[in-house]
Amino acid sequence: MGTKMGKRLFCFILAFAMVFTTVVTGDLTTVQAYGEEYVYFYSDSNLNNSVSSFYGVEGTSVTLYSNHKVHWSIDQEAYARIDGSADGTSVTVNIISAAGTYVTLKGYYYNETNERQYSNSIRLNLYKPVQITETDLTIKEHYQKTFHVNSQSGEYFTYSLSSLDNVEYVNPGLVTRTGSESVVLKGKAQGNAQLKVTAFLDSDGNKILSENTYTISVTEAPFYLYTDDDYEDQDIAAASYEMSSGNTKCLYYNSDVFGITDGGLVSSNPAVATVEKYYSDGIKIKAVGNGTAVISATNTFGQTASVTINVHTDPTNVSFNQDDYILNLGYSAQTSYTLTPANASGYPEYSSNNTNICVINGQGAITAVGVGSTEIKIKVGNKYDYADVEVIAPSASVASSSIYVGEKTQVSFSGGEGVTWASSNNSIATVDANGVVTGKKKGSVTIVGTSSVGTQASVTITVSNPSLSSTKVSLYLKETQKLKVYGGSGKITWSSSNKKVAKVDKNGKITALKKGTCYIYAKRNGVKLKCKVTVKNPKLSQKKLVTYQNVETFLHMYGGSGKISWKSSNTKVATVNKSGKITAKKTGTCTITAKRNGITLKCKVTVRKNQATFNKSTSPSYYSGVEFVPKKVYYSGNNIVVDAYIVNARYYKIKKLNYINVYVTSASGYTTIASKTYYNYKLNMGARTSKKCTFKITGSDVRDKHYNLKNGIKCYATGQYS
Repeated sequence: MGTKMGKRLFCFILAFAMVFTTVVTGDLTTVQAYGEEYVYFYSDSNLNNSVSSFYGVEGTSVTLYSNHKVHWSIDQEAYARIDGSADGTSVTVNIISAAGTYVTLKGYYYNETNERQYSNSIRLNLYKPVQITETDLTIKEHYQKTFHVNSQSGEYFTYSLSSLDNVEYVNPGLVTRTGSESVVLKGKAQGNAQLKVTAFLDSDGNKILSENTYTISVTEAPFYLYTDDDYEDQDIAAASYEMSSGNTKCLYYNSDVFGITDGGLVSSNPAVATVEKYYSDGIKIKAVGNGTAVISATNTFGQTASVTINVHTDPTNVSFNQDDYILNLGYSAQTSYTLTPANASGYPEYSSNNTNICVINGQGAITAVGVGSTEIKIKVGNKYDYADVEVIAPSASVASSSIYVGEKTQVSFSGGEGVTWASSNNSIATVDANGVVTGKKKGSVTIVGTSSVGTQASVTITVSNPSLSSTKVSLYLKETQKLKVYGGSGKITWSSSNKKVAKVDKNGKITALKKGTCYIYAKRNGVKLKCKVTVKNPKLSQKKLVTYQNVETFLHMYGGSGKISWKSSNTKVATVNKSGKITAKKTGTCTITAKRNGITLKCKVTVRKNQATFNKSTSPSYYSGVEFVPKKVYYSGNNIVVDAYIVNARYYKIKKLNYINVYVTSASGYTTIASKTYYNYKLNMGARTSKKCTFKITGSDVRDKHYNLKNGIKCYATGQYS
């Protein structure tokens, strides 16, 4: 037992001695215990300055050293990253962003068997480069301005001016100042000065973080006067003010850095406006009488500001000099007005009830911007008046919307001046500067007129080709016909494709010369028209004619013109007069000849008997009366002969016909060819017998001496017997 306890106590004492044995080497204190070592950090490679924290500026790099080769790591790489190897006795850290105030850097020590023995960590504080936050680095002369530096750029700051000639601190005389995150500067004189800003980590100024230099510019400080109405926008000085006679107005100067010198307030015309009272930052003026006065003020820096005061008498009435205005779209007109009383004046204010139709500027000029009607208003003081405005659209018209190629027409523009013309297609129609349109080829075209103010109007014109009165003509030999060209103007050139068939003169008259076909051409303004001409020989209406005695028939010659000579080869068979009327004389044949313009035509005429026959029984029937039965009707010269039977169907004899009316009519019965009454016509017929009788109708009783009996007739009789 004693021996074992002694061994245990010895081991404990030995272990304790191992932990606290120290070896001092230069400035490095190392505690050793069976190969274990602590890790320390230094700011220099000689390991002279041990640090527990260090710092860096965004966009720069810092280097840290260790007493041993360690493995380095950073906890927030969004803000800082290790540059190069992460293993070694030193490490370089690139500071990416100072958005985080610090990062933690750790170093791990590994023994010879690659076992991690010990580690240490250090805080890297992050700063931004020092910058002035104001973007406007100007100061007005005599004015003060505060400039700020960005936060997180340092703990202490110094400000250094290159010169105090133009810029100075609020407490003058110092070139360099140490302060917080802002500095107040004052513009001393127009010009520039360099301001150097330095950020430190310590108040002694030994640890510089960053520095930057800026150009501060001193600009002129304007001096002007303004009224209460301008208070919201004091940087804009009015050139003049309107005042009513007897009223007062306060004028202020634009900054309390200025003071007005004794005698620095002046009115150029005290009869119009006077200085009523002086204030610490301005003056009060009074309008005395109509007119203009200039109020001037001179400040302690020698600057002078002035305004013009226009004093007027308020009107009791205002009226436009014209009750209504009629404007073309895009054009302008100047209005005028009258104030009452005559010595009244004031600033006119104009407005339009509908700015889509017209606008009116501050000088009373109306500009028409849209078609329609509206009102304009003028206001002077508290008086106003209205006038009517009508804006009309431009329009275009044309003398003729349909023209032929080569023809001209006039277009006109209403509602504008200085009009220029243009064609949508110059190949169809052109238009000159005077609006004269000339047709070029068939088609439709738009002619656009544009006024001097850009308003437009247009018309559509149709261009057509001219046409011939006929495109097909059929003529007989020697016949003529005149062609006409419809449409257009100018010379017409006529020509024939075959002058042997037909010719044409300069007036378009065609003459048929020979059987055949050709084309007649008419050319006007580059347009060529044609007509097909067919020339035929003349002909008779019939080449063969069958007719009947005493019948009249007309022959016609078709084609040609001029006198026709008619002739019969046998006038005993048929005759022909100068009109081509053929009269059949007796049975037989002959030739009728017609001659015109050297052309002879013939017709063979056959004349047959002109008679009508009836096939009706002449035997007495059971009828108990007396019957007239025709058998044949024919011409004999200019007379008509009727061969008929008197049939006595009675059982008594007949001595005579007291009278008998014999009729020859057309088949319809409407036309009487011949008729005659015979009295006491003796018969002496026995009972139930028939007797042939011949009735000859002559002279005026024959009403138609040329009727064609073959066409069908009726023959009947009425009478009385005894």
